[in-house]
Amino acid sequence: MACIADATPLSRRDAPQLTAADSLPCGCAALVFEGVGWFDVAVAIFAGRHNFLAARFVPYSERFAAMSPEEVKSMLLDRLKPIRKTAQASTNHDS
Repeated sequence: MACIADATPLSRRDAPQLTAADSLPCGCAALVFEGVGWFDVAVAIFAGRHNFLAARFVPYSERFAAMSPEEVKSMLLDRLKPIRKTAQASTNHDS
């Protein structure tokens, strides 16, 4: 298993220990995939194989367990959107 939060391989016994509180600094929960490593996750993202990842997604919380494969794919695509710089952020950075 691979966890995108820190790109650390996880064993099958580690997955049940994850909870909804296992989140990134942004407040997003970690994404865990079964049967693939972090390199495979990266290749799938670059190749646009979001269905491949959605099929291997580990629903370790009630929130994720309630999601359909299409909702998982939508969440993946939402998280992969580029971060946009705001005009104010670019002017503050230039000073």
